[in-house]
Amino acid sequence: MKTVIMAVLVAFSFSAFAVETDLRSKASNSISAIRAANLSLDGLEEVNGNQVYRQEFFAAIAGNSEAALRVSKMYSAGSNSLPVTQRRAEQWLRVAAELGNATAMWQLAEIANNNGQVGMAARYETMASAAGFQAPARLPSKSLNF
Repeated sequence: MKTVIMAVLVAFSFSAFAVETDLRSKASNSISAIRAANLSLDGLEEVNGNQVYRQEFFAAIAGNSEAALRVSKMYSAGSNSLPVTQRRAEQWLRVAAELGNATAMWQLAEIANNNGQVGMAARYETMASAAGFQAPARLPSKSLNF
């Protein structure tokens, strides 16, 4: 846990105006999101990613949901000197969702739906909708006889 807290503190150290209580609050929110997303601690260790990855990683650790979504995409695509790791991509997608990213919530709903996890899909779809995500129109799931 010290590694997580140190990563958050390092991420916030760039701000000369950071107030200690604000820093603690943001660190606490980030750690809560990481725990809720079941991101294993090895997901918070430095990997061979490039500088862009590291900047996004520290921004995500600092509580930036858009950065967490971008980290997820990097793992999914194997970009920015990262290996393709779908498990890690989904974990960072959950971190982004826990931090309030509606797009990440919707993507998790799609993943759950594709895996037949209807209850989880409905949960994430409801969360995405409540967060303001405009769901695309869906085609009927049953074939229609014309």
